[in-house]
Amino acid sequence: MYKLFLHKRAAEYYKNLEKKIAGKINKAIEEMSQNPFEGTQIKN
Repeated sequence: MYKLFLHKRAAEYYKNLEKKIAGKINKAIEEMSQNPFEGTQIKN
C-alpha cells in the first residue's frame, strides 16, 4: 500500500467539501493508495 499526502491547500479545500463529494474523493484516494499505476493514463 502507498501513502498519499495532500498539499496543505488541497487539505483545506477537502475539509469544506460536501459529504457526498468527499466520499467520492475518499474512494478514489483509497484506490490510488492500493495501486497508483492502475487506471487510465492522463499524462500526454
